[in-house]
Amino acid sequence: MKILLNLIMVGSLFAFQVQIPEASGICEKNGKFYVANDEGKIYIVKNNQIIQKVKFKGYDFEGIHCGNKYLFLAVENKSEILKLDYKFHIQKKIKLKIKNYSKAKGIEGIAKQKDKFYISIQNKRSIFVFDKKGNLIDKLKVEIKDISGVDIKGNILYFVSDKNDKLYFYDLKLKKLIKTINLPKVATEGIVKTKTGFYLANDDGDIRKLYH
Repeated sequence: MKILLNLIMVGSLFAFQVQIPEASGICEKNGKFYVANDEGKIYIVKNNQIIQKVKFKGYDFEGIHCGNKYLFLAVENKSEILKLDYKFHIQKKIKLKIKNYSKAKGIEGIAKQKDKFYISIQNKRSIFVFDKKGNLIDKLKVEIKDISGVDIKGNILYFVSDKNDKLYFYDLKLKKLIKTINLPKVATEGIVKTKTGFYLANDDGDIRKLYH
């Protein structure tokens, strides 16, 4: 399936509309974007075209991370991480051990570095850190509400809020916010940092490249 995209300029963002309803997370590997949505679908986008779509029945994806060999998806309605290979075969389900969890305050963004998962939870002002077995091992009190998307590169954790419409930089060594960038009011749900810049996914079905 190939869909030509509508290219538009939005302030400091360059956007291409990819017709992905309820986009909730984005990651990138080898020039391909993997976009997850609330309906349990993963869209693969390359050269401004949707080239593939995969659906997992009964899943509500809220975030996605591209690893070297595997994809990791934050599943809100099951409070788990779904591990897939790049042929979209399920390899593992990692149940997150979260106290006082409810579907109304489900998991949102996901990033992974080594054996640690960095997870945002709706209405919580922290980033929660889990080990590879789903045990909670740390909590980063960033004091930002409604963190919808998370990514990590080196010692910097990047995350967006779909309510504040901002991109935040958090230094894991210093354990504090070091930079903030204002975003257009488009309810940004997912973020990925690539070699060429930041790409953001939102509810309107856009992928936007941030210039700053």
